[in-house]
Amino acid sequence: MKDMNTITIIALVLIFLGGLGAILLVIGQGINSSGDKQEIIENTKSKNEELKVRIDQLTQERGGLRVSLEARDQRIQQQTEKIEDLNNKLLEKADYIQKYLSGGEGFHM
Repeated sequence: MKDMNTITIIALVLIFLGGLGAILLVIGQGINSSGDKQEIIENTKSKNEELKVRIDQLTQERGGLRVSLEARDQRIQQQTEKIEDLNNKLLEKADYIQKYLSGGEGFHM
């Protein structure tokens, strides 16, 4: 094999060092990514806990609203029944007054 000149040797050394640098870069990125992954997992867990608390609060509020709405609906139903009863009484009185003023069933045209 022929003797290599100095430029070829320097080029081969630089190529070797570049490959070694690439390997070290990949290892460093792997270490950093595992730390980032752990941080993401912890962040996700804490957000999930916050969401669970908020869901529980919303569930309690929803239950309270349901009870409140049921009570309101019952009051509205009672008031509607009273209005219907008063309307029927008013119609009876109006009919009585009309019959009284017109002579009732005794007057025919």
